[in-house]
Amino acid sequence: MKNSYTKKDILESLQNCGIKKGDTVFVTTSLGMFGFLKTAKNLDDINEAFYLSLCECVGASGSIIVPTYSYTFGKHTVTAPAVYDEEKTGAEIGPFPEFFRQQDGVVRSCDPFMSVAIKGPASALIENLTPTSYGHDCLFERLLGNNVICLNLGLGPNWTAFIHYADYLANVPFRYDKLFSGLYSGSKKIKQWLYSVPLLSAEATANAHSVGLEAESVGIWSYTTLGRGRLYKASYDDYFIFVLKKLQENKWALAEGEDCDVKLLELKRCNIPHNDFAKSGAITYFINELVTSISDKFGFELLVFNTGFNALDHIIPEAWYCSSASITDSLGHNLPIDTNSILPYSQSFEGKITGFNLKKHININSKFPRYIERDWGLVIEQRLIQDDEMYSVKINCGTYFSHAKIAFKRGSFKCVNVINASDFHQSRELYDFKLKELKASPFCTLVVSHETAMVAWIAEHRQELELNQEINLLCSSKDSEWYSWDMCGYNPATKDSLIKQNYNFKKVLI
Repeated sequence: MKNSYTKKDILESLQNCGIKKGDTVFVTTSLGMFGFLKTAKNLDDINEAFYLSLCECVGASGSIIVPTYSYTFGKHTVTAPAVYDEEKTGAEIGPFPEFFRQQDGVVRSCDPFMSVAIKGPASALIENLTPTSYGHDCLFERLLGNNVICLNLGLGPNWTAFIHYADYLANVPFRYDKLFSGLYSGSKKIKQWLYSVPLLSAEATANAHSVGLEAESVGIWSYTTLGRGRLYKASYDDYFIFVLKKLQENKWALAEGEDCDVKLLELKRCNIPHNDFAKSGAITYFINELVTSISDKFGFELLVFNTGFNALDHIIPEAWYCSSASITDSLGHNLPIDTNSILPYSQSFEGKITGFNLKKHININSKFPRYIERDWGLVIEQRLIQDDEMYSVKINCGTYFSHAKIAFKRGSFKCVNVINASDFHQSRELYDFKLKELKASPFCTLVVSHETAMVAWIAEHRQELELNQEINLLCSSKDSEWYSWDMCGYNPATKDSLIKQNYNFKKVLI
């Protein structure tokens, strides 16, 4: 086995692999696997050698596509905004992508998660991308039908460029849609992006080794050698069709785990329901169980909409839990907070922080729902916090794949009455009496665990609701969830919004 290679060897290996003038190659790299490049003095020398060889191979009529994933919007919070800059934001998947994106003539896509950089005429593929990494009209969809070649340098056939797009199309049970927020360079306006995320359980970890090896065994992947490593080549379209077929046979084909109850998996990971309670504005295990009990008590249908369900421009968010919360000053005194003090959909946080910075997280506000623009936050009296004091903060909470529930009484669609289960929990006697009345009503009644569940129901009954004149949001007071409800769903990947439906939503005090 050779432990070294030359610049000439790189070019010859690419040509032996079948790369030629006019080709469009999607290049993934682990260049250290090839050993040592003779004459290279530093990492940039190695990157440049491969870059120039690729350019020579495909020529001016060909294109080089390199992933430059940054996951920028995944790091965004209200108090620490994340900014994606196509020219400056670093690639987080190795040195070659970072080198490549900075070369003359290379353009980069606007995807704040899964950006790619392109040199050559294929750069037209990233113009006016729909704001989704894996949904309809994403880059990985656009690559189909364009004779793209998957070229893995130092990586095996397991490295699958379109892996999560294939997962998306196959509707695998361990990934789901989620909205993220962030900023683009040069703009002060917060934007949303649709991204498909995996469960946090180990079973959802991506693993395409088996599928990649099987594709190699049937001739979809071929390879040549360089130094002590290999260059693998496959038709993007051929490998994509092969992978989709495997996913039709087994939806877990591209993951570590096997078929299982993913919701139970998530409940165990988060120690639910032991740590659970009701929280206004959040889907919780408790509030979903409350809807189930209402359904049982009144004989209503029980409807379930999974996390990630797309309903017009709304998406069912994850469920949320908070298991513990404490703040201690420098003298060891505990401030008067508990899990009820934590804002819905707060993130976890553990660390020391000044009172001045802690105040930024008290009653933190965003123009977007908390499950769309995130941060850690709590409710406590500002006067209890001293700016120059140091505090130890421990907030243990998180999100998990679950569902939103609806207790549904079928009736005439000319009028629909809707109760938020969080409101029901706060005023049980009043709403219990109202539900007895509504059960005898000729109209539809919904008790929803979250407002997005109502939107999901509306999306599924649009034909019946076309002539509907009223959707009554029943409130016990002006503290009701409905008074703070934002009708906008903020999914930028669809033009089908709830507001455009022109339903007549009325807040009705009971």
